[in-house]
Amino acid sequence: TYIEVKNPMPRLIEETRRALNPGESTTLSWNTRQIQTAKLQVSPMPTINFGSLMEFFDSYPHLCSEQLTSKVLFMLYGRQFLNAEQMKQCERALPAIIKQLSSRQLSDGGYVYWPGNARANSWVTSMAGVALVEADRQGISVNHSCFDKWVEYQEKEARDYRYFGNSDLDQAFRLYSLSKAGRSMWPAMNRLRESKRLTQTAAYCLACAYAIDGRADVAVKLIERAERTPYSRSDGMFQSVMRDEAIKMEAYSLCRYYEKAIPVARRIASQCSGNNYVTQDIAFSTIAMKSFSGLMGNDNMSVSVVENGMKPLSFENLSTMKNVNLSTSTGKVTITNTGKSVLELSLSTAYRPDAREFIKPENKILQVSVSYADRNGMPISVTKLKQDTEFYARVTVVNKGDDIDALAMTYAIPSGWEIWNTRLLGTVEKGVDYFDMRDDHISYYSSLAAGKKITYNIRLRSAYAGKFMLPPVVCEDMYNPSCRAIGTNAWVSVVK
Repeated sequence: TYIEVKNPMPRLIEETRRALNPGESTTLSWNTRQIQTAKLQVSPMPTINFGSLMEFFDSYPHLCSEQLTSKVLFMLYGRQFLNAEQMKQCERALPAIIKQLSSRQLSDGGYVYWPGNARANSWVTSMAGVALVEADRQGISVNHSCFDKWVEYQEKEARDYRYFGNSDLDQAFRLYSLSKAGRSMWPAMNRLRESKRLTQTAAYCLACAYAIDGRADVAVKLIERAERTPYSRSDGMFQSVMRDEAIKMEAYSLCRYYEKAIPVARRIASQCSGNNYVTQDIAFSTIAMKSFSGLMGNDNMSVSVVENGMKPLSFENLSTMKNVNLSTSTGKVTITNTGKSVLELSLSTAYRPDAREFIKPENKILQVSVSYADRNGMPISVTKLKQDTEFYARVTVVNKGDDIDALAMTYAIPSGWEIWNTRLLGTVEKGVDYFDMRDDHISYYSSLAAGKKITYNIRLRSAYAGKFMLPPVVCEDMYNPSCRAIGTNAWVSVVK
């Protein structure tokens, strides 16, 4: 009997993009000995690679409410751009994910960032509402009691809103979510529109709300105001330039500003790729791309795809993007534009290093180190342990960059070790916002100020005799892919 064993190594994704004029051909290639999946996306517009993003979400390890909601939003707004198999995968997965998301709702109608939090996160609450509205619109079962409580919470927060910092984006997105739900709050929208301190992204977001409500005239004036306003950060709301670009792009698309939307779409497509994926950016970019696709003309595309040594594939008169699964053994693919319009190509390749393959440590802004000690605190080597030995792993993370609000540290264990369930002992690590413990790994989530360090103590036991691979520690800022650290792997033994 074949039993599949989970590979704990991190998944690595690379993307190659090309624009292809009518009559032109291009060849894209990859390493056949390394790559495990290869997907080609052909589109009449600059866009993100939806097939690659589906794979990303399939293997994404973290599940705060923002990440859970982003996954739902991607599947709802992006599944029309996926291949048939992935569309069915979304259809099967969505009801369970939406049910899981509903379990994060408090009695007052707001949604928490982590299970067990006592207070709602306003940005996540607005995201959750947009997801519920779209799920209901697409015929997916939604708990209407949860929805009604959400509406009450949003309406109260909108009425009680008072400006502080750059909080106007939070209010604008709240009003946007209510407009999506058909529960527009015109007095609150008008008050925010008249604010002299309205920030650029808040103006674009509010423009989307007015456009959804059929007031494109007001939305256009807000867009003009946004274009005259300098860009500013919106800290505390998962701020990112790409997410804010996506809000701008949706505003342009809803107001049918094709010429203004297309350069923004190109910037998003070039930035949202490979190992730079961030759940927040993906969710908002997918919503924007869905709106942008409605601006495309009626020029159908035609394309020829030839894999090395295989029969050519021809696609004629395509009105939307086409996803093609490629054979990883061929090593290259040639694409010819046989139509009359420019095509946007995106080749996504992915692989997960073999669990027995040694990898080099990686430190980008973060530095991570691991040491081991016995129950008395004395240093030990884990290269060779006696069976039933209890010991501690001490993982220290140092932040050499700016403040981090969403640090994730994942420590995976060899198959011969076990993690003690400290929840049963009533012990919780200091400075930890949430932790998620599974049979084969434990993940800690916390914040980490600039120049500071945090140490996690993990109680372990050598349970089963044999030789095993100790996976690398992975530490990252969940909303900044350039800020991460990966340790190295090593062989360890447990002896009787």
